[in-house]
Amino acid sequence: MYDLPAKFNTNLKNSTYNKPVPNAKTIPGLSPSFFGLHDTDQFSLDLIFYDRMQLEATSWLRPEQCKLFYVPYFSQWETWDMDRDNGKWVDVGRDSLNWELMSHLKHMGRFRKPSGVDHFITLSRVEHNCGILLQDSSFEYMKKLGIENMMTAGDPFLTSIPYPAWFRYPKTSSPKAVETPSTVVVTSAHFKDSNCSNVSAVEELGKACEGKPWCAFHAPTKIEGCSIAGMHGQYKCSGSDKQFSFSANSDESPMRKTNAASLGCRQGPCWLWGDCHKPVGKERTGPLAVFVGSARAEETQRINVIRHCELRPELCVFLDTGQPDLKLDNALITKMDDLLMSSVFCLNPPGDTLTRKGLFDSLLAGCIPVIFDEGSLAMYPWYFKDTNDVSIFIPVQLALMPSWYNVLDYLESIDPAVVRKKQDAIKRIAFSLQYSEDPASKDPSRLDAFDVAMGRLLRDQ
Repeated sequence: MYDLPAKFNTNLKNSTYNKPVPNAKTIPGLSPSFFGLHDTDQFSLDLIFYDRMQLEATSWLRPEQCKLFYVPYFSQWETWDMDRDNGKWVDVGRDSLNWELMSHLKHMGRFRKPSGVDHFITLSRVEHNCGILLQDSSFEYMKKLGIENMMTAGDPFLTSIPYPAWFRYPKTSSPKAVETPSTVVVTSAHFKDSNCSNVSAVEELGKACEGKPWCAFHAPTKIEGCSIAGMHGQYKCSGSDKQFSFSANSDESPMRKTNAASLGCRQGPCWLWGDCHKPVGKERTGPLAVFVGSARAEETQRINVIRHCELRPELCVFLDTGQPDLKLDNALITKMDDLLMSSVFCLNPPGDTLTRKGLFDSLLAGCIPVIFDEGSLAMYPWYFKDTNDVSIFIPVQLALMPSWYNVLDYLESIDPAVVRKKQDAIKRIAFSLQYSEDPASKDPSRLDAFDVAMGRLLRDQ
């Protein structure tokens, strides 16, 4: 690991949209099922690797003993800004800093040729934002770890690794055997804005949750002819008096149709500790599918996904994140992951590029991603043996389908055995898709995304 002046890393700021430095922060005070939830910027890969390398760097080696050199250069911070008058991306200047960096890389070409082949760097933004570095011949043979690799011809030295997601776990999060696991005990539950005062919300919720270590539910829209706007209340875990709040409301603004929630007494999403087989068919309690996102006028695939979801409110929940005043505060991040954990499938149509952070948020919440382009997950070969094992691929453009077709009907028809198989596959790899807060266990079955990437770089060196 090079010891570079701070002007190349920690003294830089992320000036894109005038954002502050993306330091991930733990979201406190949540129920056990949200263990590991962080406010993590999707473009914070540079800082995550820098922090982990600092933690992992426990010994000094002579340069000639090193197989690989890490270059802690935050190459995509202060790289782009918005021309607000014309609405275009503009380069704010990087060539001179790139050139100055080379004077510090004393071991480039010293032990191995071509120059840079034994060096690596991280790229924390989507590929089309990284053009200056990717087109600079000084970095040509340097290994690059980025959140995507979209170029048709491709850079043979650029490899995609997972987006930083909301969930990040410490090394102590390995599953532990519990003889008598705590179970959900609903202590209060109320229907919101209804005339159903004679119907017990506790009884309704108890059908889905009582006596289970984890459960998900979808608030009904009608009971005995009464319209239901949502549910809210509290629960505790058996053996404890600590209370946790929950809500599943369909009338919040700007969030729409967020009438789903998860309740849990075990740490983290269900894949982390046990059975992640969410009920399907007639036994289903939570939504069949969710879509967390928004759509611009030109994003026809997303527009159609939203339309399909809204046409099947009994199956699908849509959380609209497109409102201009919507801020990603802790409450919204929690609601997003509440929906992902409560649902069987998570709809992930392409946005600006084929892939998106939501794919990894979905997988880490135990939700099977539904993708509409095989390239969405195929660009991460170090992490997926076969993307079909952990996802559902819809091989057609929804805009070209007849008006009667709805992707939710197809998802509802999938054999529960197929669903369970995919959930099991997600459970086997999910830990490796997140960036642990600290060095992960040396147990080879508990490698996180950082460990996987470093292992492959060293193996291929």
